[in-house]
Amino acid sequence: YFEDTYIGHRRRNGVQAAMFSTSLWSVHDAVSQNLPRTNNSVEAWHRGFQSNVDCCLPSLWAFFKCLKDEQALQELKMAQLDVGQQPPRLAWKYREVNERISRILEDHTSSSAVDTLRNIARNIRFCKM
Repeated sequence: YFEDTYIGHRRRNGVQAAMFSTSLWSVHDAVSQNLPRTNNSVEAWHRGFQSNVDCCLPSLWAFFKCLKDEQALQELKMAQLDVGQQPPRLAWKYREVNERISRILEDHTSSSAVDTLRNIARNIRFCKM
């Protein structure tokens, strides 16, 4: 499954392409630019917004009110950042894992791709997120 979906694999008559291209799922660029590797923040926003809506099928006006409240909250957060307030820090365990993965990728040129992937996998498995 993993090879069919993400990597592709060899066939007798060549290589079968993966279902999803590497550029779609690779987080190498995100890690090298110190950006999030996951979309957890988006999922957290959706969870928070859903709790503000407080029902499965709100009326149109209730939905508009929730959007208006959310807009006000986001504008408040942007204003706080504009005046120098620091954004919330990542939990220690996530910062530590991010730093270790960044160091592994910086040393990538001195090791093989398989070794690099193995080292990343070990870090993710051992961090017990």
